Amino acid sequence: EFDQGSDKENIQVLKIAKVFKNPKFSILTVNNDITLLKLATPARFSQTVSAVCLPSADDDFPAGTLCATTGWGKTKYNANKTPDKLQQATLPLLSNAECKKFWGRKITDVMICAG
Repeated sequence: EFDQGSDKENIQVLKIAKVFKNPKFSILTVNNDITLLKLATPARFSQTVSAVCLPSADDDFPAGTLCATTGWGKTKYNANKTPDKLQQATLPLLSNAECKKFWGRKITDVMICAG
């Protein structure tokens, strides 16, 4: 759903058959912060609903590559609420060494850094 504050969009409400959490996820480090959901019934693809592209385990993401990111997360570090509308930004990927200059040990080898 693009706009969570609107009831004018056609939405699909689907049941979840199974949740696949990464067993290596750590809330302390935010390593491996991905979860996959298996739907009980297939979603109906349309102009606004499509499959997500997932990389292969051996794909490389060199620094400088432009990537698109989307989400409803905070737009400021001290924000009290998240936006209703889906946000999108195009960002260059950074090497983890460059990212560690800003974030230190919080950045690990399993993370992809952009900005």
